[in-house]
Amino acid sequence: MTKTIRKETVDLFQPSFHGAEQMRFDKLPVFLVRKNNIPIRYIQKFSSPELYRKIQIHQESQNKLKGYIDHFIKNIEVVIKEVHDNQERKKLINLKRDIYNLRPRFINNIHKNKEVLLQTSLYDQAEAIQQEYEFCHSLLEEIREYFEDKKQAERSALYEAFSKEYTLMNTLKFIQPTIMEKARSYFDLPVEKHGVKQRKLDYTLIKLLTRATLKTSPFSTLTKVGLGEFSDRSPMYKEISEGRQYTVTNLNITYMLRLFERVLLRPSVIKKLSFRFNETLTVLENHFYWTTLADYPQKRKKIYRTADTLIKIKYNPLMGSIHERLKNQEIVSYGELESVFAELGINKQQTLQYITKLASNDFIQPARMLKEQSNHVLADFLKQIVELEVIEEDETLFKVYQALSQIKNELETFDQLDVKQSYISYQKVNQLFKDISAELQMPPLDEKLLIYQDFLSEEKQYLNQEEWAERDHQLVTFQHLTVLFDAVLRLQYILGKCVFEKYGDMRVSLKSNGQEDVIEELLNAILEHAGEIWGSQFTETVPSSDIEEINELDHAKNRFIQYLKKHAIEEDQEGINISNGFIQELLEGISADLSDYVQSNSFFIQEEGQKGQIVINNMYGGYLSYFLRFFYNMEGILDFPQVSQYVKKNVHSRNIIDIYKSYGFNANVRPKITEYSIDVPNSRVSDVEGFAGIFSWKDLEIQYNQKTKKVDIFAKGQQVNILFLGSLMTRLIPSISAMLHAFSANGVLFRDVGSILLDDFLINTDGSFTVKTFPRITLEESTVLSRKSWLVNTNVIVNHSDDDMENYLNFIKLIDHYQIPHRVFLRKKIGQADESGENEENADGAFEKPQYIDFTSPLLWNLFKKEIEGSPYFLLTEVFPDFKDKENEFVEEYLVEYTSKGVN
Repeated sequence: MTKTIRKETVDLFQPSFHGAEQMRFDKLPVFLVRKNNIPIRYIQKFSSPELYRKIQIHQESQNKLKGYIDHFIKNIEVVIKEVHDNQERKKLINLKRDIYNLRPRFINNIHKNKEVLLQTSLYDQAEAIQQEYEFCHSLLEEIREYFEDKKQAERSALYEAFSKEYTLMNTLKFIQPTIMEKARSYFDLPVEKHGVKQRKLDYTLIKLLTRATLKTSPFSTLTKVGLGEFSDRSPMYKEISEGRQYTVTNLNITYMLRLFERVLLRPSVIKKLSFRFNETLTVLENHFYWTTLADYPQKRKKIYRTADTLIKIKYNPLMGSIHERLKNQEIVSYGELESVFAELGINKQQTLQYITKLASNDFIQPARMLKEQSNHVLADFLKQIVELEVIEEDETLFKVYQALSQIKNELETFDQLDVKQSYISYQKVNQLFKDISAELQMPPLDEKLLIYQDFLSEEKQYLNQEEWAERDHQLVTFQHLTVLFDAVLRLQYILGKCVFEKYGDMRVSLKSNGQEDVIEELLNAILEHAGEIWGSQFTETVPSSDIEEINELDHAKNRFIQYLKKHAIEEDQEGINISNGFIQELLEGISADLSDYVQSNSFFIQEEGQKGQIVINNMYGGYLSYFLRFFYNMEGILDFPQVSQYVKKNVHSRNIIDIYKSYGFNANVRPKITEYSIDVPNSRVSDVEGFAGIFSWKDLEIQYNQKTKKVDIFAKGQQVNILFLGSLMTRLIPSISAMLHAFSANGVLFRDVGSILLDDFLINTDGSFTVKTFPRITLEESTVLSRKSWLVNTNVIVNHSDDDMENYLNFIKLIDHYQIPHRVFLRKKIGQADESGENEENADGAFEKPQYIDFTSPLLWNLFKKEIEGSPYFLLTEVFPDFKDKENEFVEEYLVEYTSKGVN
């Protein structure tokens, strides 16, 4: 098998496409398969063609009734003019008004005026109106009754889905702390006996079921991740080998780091520690200055110490003496600090308080750290408590140790438990952590974030590489197109100009350059321009930069945007198709030397079976950043010859250095694929194990590159590329880490190109629109870059009638008029991201994540109304690829990665 794999590797790394320019790119020879664990058939029960058929008949009857009425009104107006008797004329006028307004009394008035109507040949017309009105009314009552029956049937289907699929039930406990108690009440009673209390849970359950079946947003517990390989030996397009499914459950690393910090500041522990001075510590104009990463557990619940904070304290003799005497030592023990304090006449109790305060404010930093990247943080925590030998003398730590040991025991069997036992175990873990928090006087934390779980599969897919060759070409072509919107590339040009103007071609150390803080200069350059370049990523830009390369990118970006806007104007156009030739033309218009510009990106894609198209769902950073968390849990994949070759060629050969931090975020746990790591300013002690070496930020130098017009980074004289290979959004990492990452990274599109048209419309609309349609956008008709969508003004369905059924029927009429499908994904308008910056899924666009809706489903209609409350407008997006007639199948998507060199 090894020989076959090596042969495949060569083929994959040297792709060739007849009739197209040779593209220089490497494809990661393995891919991830994200596959839902719940079959589509469950959600297909929340759809009713029969209900829609009845609505259509009702609408036809309404239209017929309207035609009858219009005809009658026209004729009766002629008759009224010819009637001389005032009383008779008044009766006919009232009848006309009653029929026009469909007042129920019109039926009696027809009979009262029968004689006159017969004389004028209007009686048959009036009787036809009456009959059609009564038929229409009976249809409406039939719809009401059917709607309620269907709602009950759907509630039973919902109940059945959770009763049959244990993974659905097992997931509930991760949603919110109290939901399992509500679920117990819900599932202990038959559906027909549910009261208002139980029915409230319907919407939570239906949202979870739609995610579980359609994967409208990532939910790791319900979406299993497996591995695939591209192969030239498989005769079939797709081949699947069986494998077991399993979960991997861990505690929230953020919580563990906060816990560890509390433990290190315990009087019994701190005396046994060694410390280092904060690397940014500076004495200037009779003040101490240093920067630290603050933690905000109530605001930034998912991440630990990412908020840059400058601390300024007036110089005092005590701190000055400590700093002067010990600053040249790399590590300082508590005993050494204590002896200096003793010489200065400070007793041991005061010394303990003083050192604790210095450590809590990061003036000095403990040399101990948790191996947070190991995915075995809890075991390491317990090991360190034992090593400190404090359990016997510190009752609080003894209790903490006991509770953590019990949590460890619970988690060792957690993944093998059934639903009921799993919940009992989950409750125990929660309670134990509450007890620990109380012992250490920690603030209450969000229970639902305490545990993280990944759902993995050993099932393996093989895709025929030859079948994928053209797809490779289209994905890399799109990857090249994104350079037009690449805010990171623009930042690199801005930093290049800044460095050249300050230092010319001279190589400059980040550590110091006379009295000038080089890092501060670079950060200021980014801050000055960041809002401008990110804010205009998807809009036309006046090319007014004093950097010609940025102007060229903006010119090309503007041409692309104008192309989309021009083609979107055509009313009868189903979609916009972009050709490879047009993209090549745009890129050739950029004279900047991008021949060595490296782009590495991962794409989440789905296949559309009938037409053989692929749809790009998401685009992420590359160099395996999204893969590594799963590779860590799957084990051994990085040893595959074809994978190690990819890493060697694209990571090691570029001297990539990882900012190997998790910042407490479990999704950032990853194995080491770089040979070196970097100790960035503000950071706590780094995990050095497994690296050939750790560079200090003080080893870094920068130099302007005349050829690329950007800045090169050097570590101890060797050119390097520093990247944060975690999957956490880079805007949530500390500013210095983000800056170092920006020097070597390439851009990512967090939204699809259809956002260009959406943003343009929202900027220019006065809000009076009803529905605005945005076309599907494809590349060479084979790769879908943006699905067709409809922006709808919420006013069209709000407060139009007290009768909900009338509102429902009017809405169905509206979407039919605008040819909007009944099955869509809903995204509602949201406000700005909160100040914590943690809502990364919402921060890069105007709309929340999608929720599946079928408008012929009573339960989903009610969910839809709840979802759009408070939103001025909402976006409906086509279901594509469609899953119709695939009831026994599972929705899946692939994550593939390409590293390409040379944009044009």
